[in-house]
Amino acid sequence: MLRKTPALLILILLVSLFASFGCGGDDENEKSSNETSAQAISPLKLIPQKANMLVYIDMAQLLEDQDLSMFYNSLPKEELEIPQTYDDLSEMVGGNSAQGVLFADISSMAQAVGSSEEGIGDEGYLGLVVKGIKDKEGLMALIESAADEPLSTITYKDFQIYTDPSQEMGFSFVGDDGLVFGSMLAVKDVLDIQKGEQPAITGPLLKAYNDLGKALVKLVMAVPPGAMGDGLQDLESEAPIDLAMFADLETVSLTVDKDDEELPIELRLCFADTESAENIKGFLSIVLQQFLGSGSIEIPEDAQALVAAFKDMDVSRDGACVEISIDLPISVIIDLAQGFDLSESIPIFQ
Repeated sequence: MLRKTPALLILILLVSLFASFGCGGDDENEKSSNETSAQAISPLKLIPQKANMLVYIDMAQLLEDQDLSMFYNSLPKEELEIPQTYDDLSEMVGGNSAQGVLFADISSMAQAVGSSEEGIGDEGYLGLVVKGIKDKEGLMALIESAADEPLSTITYKDFQIYTDPSQEMGFSFVGDDGLVFGSMLAVKDVLDIQKGEQPAITGPLLKAYNDLGKALVKLVMAVPPGAMGDGLQDLESEAPIDLAMFADLETVSLTVDKDDEELPIELRLCFADTESAENIKGFLSIVLQQFLGSGSIEIPEDAQALVAAFKDMDVSRDGACVEISIDLPISVIIDLAQGFDLSESIPIFQ
């Protein structure tokens, strides 16, 4: 099924999230052209208003960095139908304007995951807009070779959407070097925005996104009222901690950048009131002290460098928000990649 086949697109996202190397950059002013009308576009300007989660990836900077090359080449991927070398990946996706924005409606995603055994189903609202596709034919061949069933096309307002018989998910090329992949409704919404028939995202979520400034990777999520309480009920019996303390979580933001040989990561969790934030701060402080500071837990040798980095993690409170910051050594991330098997760890590659 198509929802299991776009391994390259998901890999691009994973590499960007887990190996955020390179220099910062957030240039949203590159020009492109559409199949129906030439105009300046950027992935962020194609995001539907329904989205309440955004993840930006500066792929142009990521794909230029030697550390990322080492990370990609270290990933065990011989059994996967994806580019086997970093150079092969760069030939397919790249350029000085390469960007990606993942977007979703997290309420619909939670419902879809609960109702589907194989993927996000026909209820989930999820999309990925990528700019910087250099080899459309090669990408098409890659996806078709990995598909369980032959791809078909449907015409939607002068665009060709590639899909499978279920038509739950699809992808379409936008402009000279753009691509949108995701659930069918999300893909069509992006194409409507490109045609000028639907407005792009505005308001508090976009402001929060812009307030994060420049970073290699940045995430912002607005939690719908009641969403955490409803979602946590299913996990409550299996979780080793009391998840109720997260019930009034309102927003989440994350930035990842690079500073010499380290990755500065900053996470901000904002709650409905200061009491909830103080409870979370206290809980995290206790966990860090007991797990990392007591010395009672034997740490495997291959994980000691990572644990040492977490010992320096800073947890603080700013009003109703908890701020967590940590600097991860790049060498640790590359070492972790040696044992990270995409085909076993991530269902979409299976």
